[in-house]
Amino acid sequence: MIARSIAIGAVTLVLLPTLACDRWKAPFRVEDRRALVRAAAHTPLPASGFRVRWESHTVRAAMAPRSSADARIVFTNIGDAVWPDVLAGDPAARGGGYAVRLAYDWTAASAPPAKPARRAELPYPVRPGETMTLLVPLDAPSQPGEYRVTFELVQELVTWFDAKGGATLVVPVTVR
Repeated sequence: MIARSIAIGAVTLVLLPTLACDRWKAPFRVEDRRALVRAAAHTPLPASGFRVRWESHTVRAAMAPRSSADARIVFTNIGDAVWPDVLAGDPAARGGGYAVRLAYDWTAASAPPAKPARRAELPYPVRPGETMTLLVPLDAPSQPGEYRVTFELVQELVTWFDAKGGATLVVPVTVR
């Protein structure tokens, strides 16, 4: 009897905050139906939802080989759709499908542009007009030279934002 009470109490402590939490409802709440399209699970963004404005960054202009630094990347959703995070994009499996992520990577300045391989998760869905700041770890290449760090948004399993007219942020960095 005591074990059952403890088990019920433990389940209540785990589930009650989850059920009462606005976090589950927030990605799907539409406050102005004319101004935005809600985040829908397992669906691509509309073409008008792939718009981003890069506000600022703290990527260093020069770094030592093999050094590490965190960079703040600030961007705004200037489209008319909510950008889903992992939970909103794929609530059942939480596998990341249909979630919007910040992709970034290093490329030699002389090399042709390539799609970034590293990803940073959005901590919550980003509504139209909302600005987000992400802290991303940058590990400088081991060889000195001229490089660029490319930041781009991607909706997983759908497309890169630049393929739909979204902007890409490219920052030149000297490794010396």
